[in-house]
This record gives sequence, structure tokens and C-alpha cells, in this order.
Amino acid sequence: MKKYVIGVLFLSMTTHLFALGIGNIELRSHLNEYLDARIPLTFVDSNDLQQIRATLASFEQLKKAKIELTPLIRHLHFQPVSAGKDSYIEVKSEELVKDTIVEFIIDINWPGGQILKHYTLFLDLPNSMQY
Repeated sequence: MKKYVIGVLFLSMTTHLFALGIGNIELRSHLNEYLDARIPLTFVDSNDLQQIRATLASFEQLKKAKIELTPLIRHLHFQPVSAGKDSYIEVKSEELVKDTIVEFIIDINWPGGQILKHYTLFLDLPNSMQY
């Protein structure tokens, strides 16, 4: 009986820990605009979203991946957002994007673990400005 109670107690404790999935980044801006992108999250409910912390990876992690710490990526903002049934991490910049390629590593932490994910974005001019 004791083993059964411990098993049920452990099972109820692990339901609070959740698995987190992250998808491909959705770019919503163009060259010479402020960066605006979304990283979809899966297996998240609105209560769990409050426990997610997303930041730029450490200088050491960026250096290891040979990513230059530019002023643009140094000041990226990452914000977990819930919009109806969708959850995502909003990625915004304080500066206009002047380079056609933007690279960064996001560090996502939550009570059940950590994910480091490398993203490379290719930016174009808006359609109305292309020749």
C-alpha cells in the first residue's frame, strides 16, 4: 500500500512539470523595420506561460556558436504571450534591422527544463520597395 501511495504522489507532482515545445520562428517584419517575430510554443497553458523565462543566450554561448553580439541582438526583447489558443514568444528589437541576416540564440527556461535554440533570420525589403 505504501508503494502505491508514493507512486500516486509522484504522479501528481509530475503533472506540474510540463514539456515545452518550440516551433519555427515566424518573421513579421522586413529590412529597415524594427524586428518583429514570433516563436510558437506548444504544450503550454496560460498558467504555465507565467513560469517561462526567455532571454538572449549568454555571451559564452553566442561566442561558442560564432555569433557576433551586435547592438541589435544585444537589445532584443523576448516576451511569452498567450492569444486565445495560441502561445508564443514575441521577439522585438529596439533598433531598426539594417542587416539582411540576423542570428541569435534564445535561452528558454521553465520549471521543467531549458531549451537553447539557434535562429537565423533572412530579411528582405517590403514588397512595395522591391524592384
